Amino acid sequence: MYAAEILILEDDDDIREMYVEAFEDLGCKVHECSSIEQALLKFNANKKIILGFVDYYTPGFITGYAEGEGRLAQAFKAREYFEFYFVTGSADLTEEQAQKIGAKGILRKPLPLEKLENVVQTEILKKKQIIASLAG
Repeated sequence: MYAAEILILEDDDDIREMYVEAFEDLGCKVHECSSIEQALLKFNANKKIILGFVDYYTPGFITGYAEGEGRLAQAFKAREYFEFYFVTGSADLTEEQAQKIGAKGILRKPLPLEKLENVVQTEILKKKQIIASLAG
């Protein structure tokens, strides 16, 4: 397993902590954020972040992202090796909409930890060369 650095943007403390523990158990370094401002600071400060999990309803995220005006949205788009998934309990968001916004996909809440861990492991394997080059 290759270690990776992951960004979590989730405003629910309990859910965010569950993700942090799961990703750390996989050997990942986790950058946890409860707001767009925190996420932007952490994302810009660390070029090794290759994967993100974003709560679709984090206050202020989707409006700025959809309009292409959000600073975090611009940062995500500028880092070509970075990909993120929306995590949501809402049925309102379709895969097509998520991909149009820039997400790789949607993970629906309640989300079994096994599924989340499988997504992370798969993404790490796909990005092992990028991870190695960033570590070097």
